[in-house]
This record gives sequence, structure tokens and C-alpha cells, in this order.
Amino acid sequence: MNFFIYFQYDKSKKIYLKDQYQLFTHIVETSTVSLNNIADTVFYLRINKPEILKIIFEAEKNKKNWKKLRNKLIKILMPDYKFLKKYGIRQLHFHLKEAVSFIRFHRLDKYGDSLKKIRPSLVLANKYKKIIRGFEEGRVFNGYRNVYPLFFNGEFIGTVEISFSAKAIIDMIYKTYPAFYGLLLKKSNIKNKVWSYLNQGNKYREESLFNNNLVWDKKVLDYMIKLEYLDFKKLRHLEKLFSKEINLSEKKVYELKVGNENFILMFLPVKNISHKTVAYFISLKKDSYLNNLRIHYLTLSLIVTVLLIIAFVFIWLYLEKRSKYFNLLQETSYKDSLTKLLNRRGLLKSISQINGPFSLLFLDIDKFKSINDTFGHKTGDEVLKALADVLRKNIRKGDLVARWGGEEFLVVLPMCDKDNAIKIAQNLRKKIEEYENENIPKFTSSFGVVSDVNISNFEEKLNKADEYLYKAKKEGRNRVIWQ
Repeated sequence: MNFFIYFQYDKSKKIYLKDQYQLFTHIVETSTVSLNNIADTVFYLRINKPEILKIIFEAEKNKKNWKKLRNKLIKILMPDYKFLKKYGIRQLHFHLKEAVSFIRFHRLDKYGDSLKKIRPSLVLANKYKKIIRGFEEGRVFNGYRNVYPLFFNGEFIGTVEISFSAKAIIDMIYKTYPAFYGLLLKKSNIKNKVWSYLNQGNKYREESLFNNNLVWDKKVLDYMIKLEYLDFKKLRHLEKLFSKEINLSEKKVYELKVGNENFILMFLPVKNISHKTVAYFISLKKDSYLNNLRIHYLTLSLIVTVLLIIAFVFIWLYLEKRSKYFNLLQETSYKDSLTKLLNRRGLLKSISQINGPFSLLFLDIDKFKSINDTFGHKTGDEVLKALADVLRKNIRKGDLVARWGGEEFLVVLPMCDKDNAIKIAQNLRKKIEEYENENIPKFTSSFGVVSDVNISNFEEKLNKADEYLYKAKKEGRNRVIWQ
């Protein structure tokens, strides 16, 4: 019987540790997706505009005008960059073809250097001319990079990077799940990328006692120390204790008891653009659950019959709560919290399961900024919810509708040719125009329609739909434009 009790104890501990690791993985991934969505919104609303693209086009054609063109672009976007830094965006970096730096908004004095040898993300964006995302070291900072191809009049002219730091992810996580978080970087990945003068001193990195080949991202480390969840002296003490046990090739979750305190340490591998592990997110959390679990089973060994029933009830309740919690997390990660429609991530997951071609309606609310400015953002939110309701009630069974970002929405029409897609778009446009609600102003929407869409050409077709939407706006709004 004692063996059975120990077996249950060991199983519960492993389940708990596994759950903790899965939760850590999930919240990091969810936070990363949220920040990627912010980057996408910045790109489509502020950067992917004719006046910006023309500057890059002219810079690519004539190097002699760089100074004038750089000053012009800096004047346009520097206020936006300063604002975005408050929300986790670390780098806004424009490159010409072949990964030549044009403007680093975080380092205006450094430009003209080629990044081909140290930034696979730029090489891939130049080669495939599509959005490339992932973690990557740079000459100064590491970051989660979103590299977008730039086109002017259909011609590829370069790329722009919108990236955020690990600190931005950790800041988002900490507010909901307090613990000590950090980013440990592999020295071997840093050495040949960072400018040589940055490898000297400790401005950006701090030696780790966990492993001789790992260093702390010092910006993240300093930020966590200021939050006072764990002071630096205690961290060093725990590093020494853990270092005797750590073998990252075999294990990613560790538990340790120090005096009256219990800790769980988790290492989440961070892969770069080339799918190579170059860093680890870590979570070092004070945790009393395992110690309580241990006491519980020691007591259980003395009064087996009674407490065994209690133990099974406890485990059942725990698993039930865990299931509901993860279901809630799963739902919220794929749904837009305001409109209750699919969000960008949810739509992309859903269309990956569509067999055969489909049509795409790209729409947004006409003069939405004017609505916000005139009636306030609360009314603007009600307009967004009203549009979502109209779309939801007037699509076919099996169609998909999502809030793509801001006031932009996507409707996916499986097994629908161009003619029928246009009819559906016209009907939706009319329903929106006729919608009335005494609590919100009347509003209209413009549509771009494309057909013969599939997974492989989705981004290309989405860009076409965006062009048609832009054309609909230009031709007077409240209309549907197709090829």
C-alpha cells in the first residue's frame, strides 16, 4: 500500500511539473503572438504606405540622396517610434535590398552596413519576399523580429524590421503570473554577431552561474531585480545550488527546496530563424504546492483508507480545474476579446484546415478615426461590435469571419467563386449601410474581393485584397472593388 501511495505521489508531482511547464510555454507563445499582432498593425497602418515606400524606392535607386531621404523618413516616423517603445517595440529598422541597413531608429548613426552574414531573417525575406518572424541576435540587441518585404509599384525595394525584446514578453507575463523570469543566451551564438566593443564589459550581458556557456540578457535581468520578486544575491545563491543538477539536454524542469522555501525552475528553449536553440526563457518561481503535496502523502501513508479517498477527490478537482483553465486559455488565444470573432491567429489556424480554394473579403470601416475622434473610443468599440454582429448574421454556414486588426475584418468564403463572392460582399455592404442603432452613428464599409485563394498564396491574395480595399477608399468609400 505504501508503494501505491508513493506511486501516486510521484505521478501527481510529475503531472504538476508538466502542467507548470505547459502553462509557461503557452503564456510565452500567447504573449509573443500578441506582440507580433502589434507589429503587424504598425506595419499595415503606418509603414506600408505610398509615401514611406517611395522614400525607400528612391534610396535604393540613388545612394547620393541618402542623407535627405533618411532625414525625411526619420521626421515622419520618429514620433511613432518613440510612442511604440513604450509598448515593447524595441527596433524599427529599414533595409534596402541585399540586407543593407538604411535606418536604425534605435541607432541613427549606424547605417550602410550589410547584415547578410549575421541576419538569416533578412536573407530569407529578400529571397522569398514574404514576412519572416523569429528570435534572432543582432549587432547590438537580440529580439523577436518581424521582417516585412517592401514593394513600390509592384517592385521589391527592401525590408523593414519591427521587433520587440524579451523584456516586452516578460513584462506581459509577469503582470498575470508573478515569478522571476529571465533570458539566458548562448555565448557561442553571440560571439560572432555582436559588434566587438559590445562583447567587452557588462552593459548588455551578465555571466550566469547555471552554465559556463550561458549569459543573462542584462536588460531583462535588471528589470526583474527592480520588481523585487527575487534579489540579485539570492538569485546567485540559487544559481549555484541549481548548477549542480542542471543538464539541459535531458531535463527542462527542476524543483529545489532551500530552507523553508520551495522553487520550480523551468527552461524554455528559444529557437532562432534557423530552428537552432540559441537561448532559454527561464522561470524561477516560489512554489509551496510540491511541499504541501509531499506532506499530504506522508500523512496519507498513516491513514491510508480515509485520506486515499480525499487524495483522489483532490486530484480530480485539480485536473478538472486545469482542463477548464486551459480550455479558457485556448479560446481566448484564438478569439478577439472585443468582437468575439476569430482573431488573426484563430483565422490562420482555421483556414489551414480548408480543403480547396476559397474567396476572401477584406473590409474596414470608412472614416473610423473620425468616429473615434468625434464620439469617443467607447462609441468606436460599439461600432466595431455592431459591424461584427452584422457580419456574423449575414454570412453562410461554414464561412469564417475575423477581426484582422483595428477596424479591419476578413471574411473567408470556402467553395465560393468570384461572382458569388462579389454578391456576398455587396449584400454585406448594403446590410452595413442600412444598419441602425440609436446609440451609435451610421457607418459604412469598403471591400476588396479576391478569389482562388489557397494556403500557399494567402499572403499574396491578402495583399491584393488590401489594394482593392485601398482603391475602394480612394474611389469614394462604401463600395466593393474586385479584379
